[in-house]
Amino acid sequence: YQREDDKPETVKRRLDVNIAQGEPIIAHYRAKGLVHDIEGNQDINDVFKDIEKVLTNLK
Repeated sequence: YQREDDKPETVKRRLDVNIAQGEPIIAHYRAKGLVHDIEGNQDINDVFKDIEKVLTNLK
């Protein structure tokens, strides 16, 4: 038995809604210079260094 909310179609729909609702919020804060993008598809140590740079520049 598979619950209705575990079906791939339901998960996809939830992700689509989340993206659609989240994009305007991200755009709002990006326009204020409060969003920082970090490339997560790199070595974990490089991700950490990138996050550290962003946080250091916030001081």
